Amino acid sequence: MTDLLLKPAKLSGDVTIPPSKSMAHRAIIAACLAEGKSIITNIDLSDDIIATIEGMRAFGAEITLLGDGQRKKLIIEGVSKKQSTKNRLIDANESGSTLRFFIPIATLFDGETRFIGRGKLGMRPLDTYEKIFNEQGLHFQPSGTPELDLTVGGRLNAGRYEMAGNVSSQFITGLLFTLPLLTGDSVIAITTEVESIGYLELTLEVLRAFGISVTYNETEREFLIPGGQRYRAQTYTVEGDYSQAAFFLSAGALGNAVRVTGLKPDSNQGDKGIIE
Repeated sequence: MTDLLLKPAKLSGDVTIPPSKSMAHRAIIAACLAEGKSIITNIDLSDDIIATIEGMRAFGAEITLLGDGQRKKLIIEGVSKKQSTKNRLIDANESGSTLRFFIPIATLFDGETRFIGRGKLGMRPLDTYEKIFNEQGLHFQPSGTPELDLTVGGRLNAGRYEMAGNVSSQFITGLLFTLPLLTGDSVIAITTEVESIGYLELTLEVLRAFGISVTYNETEREFLIPGGQRYRAQTYTVEGDYSQAAFFLSAGALGNAVRVTGLKPDSNQGDKGIIE
């Protein structure tokens, strides 16, 4: 066994927090659904983010990557419900966010979308979507094997959607991206306590930034979604990931001279270190 000697010392210096992967997924999708050119900055090219970029390209978005190293700026010409091919293949790799966000989005486009993936992605439950697709008479055809190989097609209808709050928030986010673009108004009613409301708040924040209006009625646990909306192209900077900043913010709160940069300012932060 190796001994580890810890010597107490003050911390000091500047720390730039890596960008939030959750916000990057959402910003890329919103920009790609908009008409016109968006600029998304502070993108970290993880495998999951690459899967989302390539997936939106399959829908017809034009995405140019700028910048040296891992951190990128994206120039995005949105699809605005247009696409270059009627049938498309999307490799979600191992990204559950890409898969679950994209399944409803695929119904905005003509033809069929085939999703493939790797690792254990094919074992991720999709029954929430399968139930919706079956109820609306849409095409939802899994391969029946452990590997992800799913084909979907058809158009979602506006209306009332009910689902439990203990399912992954990714299902709700996928619908939140899609339903505002449909002709009629929709409601997503959560039938139990919402367990991942924080992730849904991230989704609502990005939707607002790109011109989409969704109201959450906390008392009724309902998302009220006017139809006939359009995403508006934006210049958007992905904020730093607060979970990765927690250690350094804690150090600042304990009196260390730590400057944390890259986070979105929050009036509720108080004296938890210096944030830029």
